[in-house]
Amino acid sequence: MVIIENEVLNSLRRVSYGVYLYHYPIIYLTILSLNTLGIPEDPGYSLLLYSGSIFLTIGLSLITYRRFETPFLKIKERFAVVRTKR
Repeated sequence: MVIIENEVLNSLRRVSYGVYLYHYPIIYLTILSLNTLGIPEDPGYSLLLYSGSIFLTIGLSLITYRRFETPFLKIKERFAVVRTKR
């Protein structure tokens, strides 16, 4: 059942667990990278931090969904429990 008809929102719905899983490490690594590059903490820093983190998080979530989750979703019906009526 699909409640939302927008394809972009449906894609985000599918990868929402990956977004939840990867957002904190990516924010941490983005901050670490920006500090290593010596970018000063000004409004441009925040823009780079937020836009970079969002882009990387959604990108990594889409990749892992397609590479790891999709194959398991295709075979999950083989392992479904069939309950019989008594």
